[in-house]
Amino acid sequence: MAKVLIVDDERSIRRSLCELLHDAGYQVAEAEDAEAALVHLRAAPFDVVISDIILPRVSGVELLRQLQATAPEVQVVMMTGEPTAETAASALRLGATDYLFKPITKAAILRATANAARIKFLEDARRRLEEENKAHRERLEQLVAERTSQLRVSEGRYRNLVETTFDWVWEVDADARYTYASPRVLDLLGYRPEEVIGRTPFDLMPEAEARRVRAIFEQIAARRDPFSGLENTNVHRNGQLVILESNGTPVFSPTGEFLGYHGMDRNVTARKQAEEQLRKLARAVDQSPVSIVITDREGKIEFVNPKFTEVSGYTAEEALGNTPRIQKSGETPLEEYRRLWGTILAGGEWRGEFHNKRKNGSLFWETVSISAMRDPAGAITHFVAVKEDVTEKKQLEARFLRAQRVESIGSLASGIAHDLNNMLTPILMGAALLRKATYGPRDQELVQVIDSSTRRAIDVVRQLLGFARGQESSAQPVQLRHLVREMIAIARETFPRNLQFQDRCAPDLWPVLANATQIHQVLVNLSVNARDAMPQGGTLTFRAANVTLDEHYVAMHPQATVGRFVRLEVQDTGVGIPEELRERVFESFFTTKGEGQGTGLGLTTVLGIVRDHKGFISFTSEVGRGTTFEIHLPAIPGAASGGDAVAASEAPRGQGELILVVDDELPVCAATCLTLEGHGYRTLRAHNGIDALAEFSRHLGQVHAVVTDFMMPLMDGVTLCRTLRKLSPGTPLIVSSGGLFGKGGARTMESYREIGVRHILHKPHNAEVLLQALAAELQVKAAVPPPPAPEEPKA
Repeated sequence: MAKVLIVDDERSIRRSLCELLHDAGYQVAEAEDAEAALVHLRAAPFDVVISDIILPRVSGVELLRQLQATAPEVQVVMMTGEPTAETAASALRLGATDYLFKPITKAAILRATANAARIKFLEDARRRLEEENKAHRERLEQLVAERTSQLRVSEGRYRNLVETTFDWVWEVDADARYTYASPRVLDLLGYRPEEVIGRTPFDLMPEAEARRVRAIFEQIAARRDPFSGLENTNVHRNGQLVILESNGTPVFSPTGEFLGYHGMDRNVTARKQAEEQLRKLARAVDQSPVSIVITDREGKIEFVNPKFTEVSGYTAEEALGNTPRIQKSGETPLEEYRRLWGTILAGGEWRGEFHNKRKNGSLFWETVSISAMRDPAGAITHFVAVKEDVTEKKQLEARFLRAQRVESIGSLASGIAHDLNNMLTPILMGAALLRKATYGPRDQELVQVIDSSTRRAIDVVRQLLGFARGQESSAQPVQLRHLVREMIAIARETFPRNLQFQDRCAPDLWPVLANATQIHQVLVNLSVNARDAMPQGGTLTFRAANVTLDEHYVAMHPQATVGRFVRLEVQDTGVGIPEELRERVFESFFTTKGEGQGTGLGLTTVLGIVRDHKGFISFTSEVGRGTTFEIHLPAIPGAASGGDAVAASEAPRGQGELILVVDDELPVCAATCLTLEGHGYRTLRAHNGIDALAEFSRHLGQVHAVVTDFMMPLMDGVTLCRTLRKLSPGTPLIVSSGGLFGKGGARTMESYREIGVRHILHKPHNAEVLLQALAAELQVKAAVPPPPAPEEPKA
């Protein structure tokens, strides 16, 4: 809307006109005289000025004259209270747009103002059009001059551009034969321009590539289409392959005839190689066996590789925009995170371990390396983390440490067992002597208590040693009933007192061909699991029975085979196994126990041992009622059932034979000599290998047999036996030891057998075992003629 300035010295007239024009939509200002009006006009532009002719100091006519000189575009409407023709004519000659006589009607003032505003608008449009036409004409003249100048140099410029560009510029005719080639072809393909003129692009390509590109080009040319980014492999003059990217535009004559193409080729070999390297890098990242995460400086995730999603359980969409805190488990100390940020913000590389949490809530271990990524200016923009899941490695390390502890316990147990066996040997042998020397019922009862307690102590030592060291043995006939009884005995000693044990083994079980140590391990693993399933107490029941499986049973149980088996059941009254976990109970490392309470290998070991014995295992479970594991082991074909009876035999007696007893434990040595003397033998005592050789030499030819310990100071049993063999090859040797355990013990026993030692007695043993071995050795010696005496050397 137009801007109007009202100039009149009468305030009432100014106000009424302002209100009228404002209501009509005009922007209105007012001035009381010419000077004030000029101030307004210098401050802001106006479209129309309505002024009285009679003004104080400077008249309206003078104001009109100044406006014509300084702002001729402003339209002026004059008003007067003394209308005369001469006054009106004078105003109009000076350039007034209109002339109004007071009193002025509303219609008159509105009409005059509208006419003046319209004239102002039209004048402004005319002036703008004139100015635009003038500027356009000047620009056209300038463009013509510039274009003329450009045309003068265009040919030289184009030629210079073609000859200096890194791209090869070319033209081909309608038959695709080169009609022009820029000098750049020499750098790209090793040919001079004149050498390619008349040839086609396909002549410079390998045969297969030429066929491919020709087919594409012929389709494009048939449509007369331009083309860009057409990759093609060419053969350089030196035989190397060069990848070019071709761009071309069809060329037509003024009459529209197709003349061929012109275009340019760019060497993209380096770019393609770089792209292939990037693709390899991308494949390496995607197929990496470790997780890779890239974050911004604030830790917001911007990239994760597939391994991250596999390990963490989070999809890429879930991870992007989040921070690595989504994996925070609370297990890693906050101080470690502070050290991490301090290191990487300083531009260093941080290495360490996190105990993180997967999306499903399970915890896992990661080794992590985090380093900064920098822009060309060296500023840190991102961080890259390379993470490896080492949970299984941690578990293996923990199991290795546990195995080392068990091995240490085994070594300790071996030493303790040796000492205990040496302590128990004289007690056991002494009990036998006391039984013969006492006659009252109470004395005999007391001796029986000593004997049975000693034998129980021997069983405990043997069981603990076998459990700690895992003594191996080859497969041999095994009576499962005996192993069950031994397991129950161990459980009663070591399991909580709120557990009850039941032996429901049939008395006539068939023997099985098995490794007794491994079957014992099966019983231990199942018993421990049963114990843990009954924290409030319960009953652990062992059952064993003979079964014959037929075709019908095998059809119902695919893992079974037809034949005779011994079925062993281990049943608890514990919490049971939930349905959703039953398929996983035999998985390696699967456990429902807390950290540090189980390895997840117990049932896996059981399954492996049972399968190694050609058996099979199954289980049933009911939550809140308990679980029963059922094992079938093949019975030895044709074997009869085994009983517990052991035939007693009378201990053999000597006929005054002289026996050398060697043992560094004085009670053992004394008990052995007293036992032998009480059964008709004479004895010599020695407490180490050197003393034994001295005694043997003093009584050379008189000693009928030697009974020696294995572990002794100064000279051990193996060395002593070798030396005695050289001194007297026919003298029987019996070794008694409390420490031949494990692989080292097996090697030692093999060394004794190589020397010719037939009887190796394991302490503690009773008198009958020693006397039977000694009688057997003396009987063999009596049946073998003595070796001939060495000939005297001839003079």
